[in-house]
Amino acid sequence: MCYKSMILSLCEDVIHEILSYCNTVTITSFYLCTKDLIHNKSLTNKAMINRRILIDELKKTQEKTRKYYKCRILKLQINDRVTDFHENYRVIKLLGKKQALLEYVDMYGHHKNEYIYTTIYTLKSRHGSLSFWHIAREIDHSIYIYKLSYGIIKNQQGPRIIHANSHYLDYITISSVYPCYHMLVLVCYKTQFYEYVITDCHDDKITMNIINPNHDIKNIIIATKMDNQWKIKNHKYKIIQFGGFLSHVNSKHV
Repeated sequence: MCYKSMILSLCEDVIHEILSYCNTVTITSFYLCTKDLIHNKSLTNKAMINRRILIDELKKTQEKTRKYYKCRILKLQINDRVTDFHENYRVIKLLGKKQALLEYVDMYGHHKNEYIYTTIYTLKSRHGSLSFWHIAREIDHSIYIYKLSYGIIKNQQGPRIIHANSHYLDYITISSVYPCYHMLVLVCYKTQFYEYVITDCHDDKITMNIINPNHDIKNIIIATKMDNQWKIKNHKYKIIQFGGFLSHVNSKHV
């Protein structure tokens, strides 16, 4: 059971205990007072404020396309939220039909005061051509082309946030060589990838629970540290990345 579920369960138990000693009039008053309290707290609570901001920002990721020769490409508009799965961007200026100016932003759309241009890139092959908006990045003296998509990622290199209730918002999703409590872990089992979360963490032993229970694999696995490496007793299970998530297995560059 995740931390959020435990809190909700505890709250329900407390409320049930209180109401078991109340008459109907008191119960009605209790619910009315609680509703007003929650509403007032939601106006000042940072987590609730961020949630409302995120909901508004996600509305700006609705996919729109237009025809470009024989292809369909994104129909970028001012304030659209796009990503290349490395950074978050907001469209702030359209420069004709083939170029746009993007602003670096975080998940919630807060400004970073950095800007970058995006242009339409055409990938040609003997089977035809494919055009798309792109960001070019130089890595180790090589140029990589990253395709832009509508969307928002939590932090650099993901994960993608599709809705305000995404489980990625509840866990640590930054890649690391060191495990820690409440961190997602990408695990491979028989060529398939699964997400686990660390529910117990010690210097030489960690316990992980699967995010989406599955009858075909173990829902709880234990890894131990041996020779400075984390290993699971059943060798069919392999830890791929601490802080990893499913979209890590898909490369987003062309």
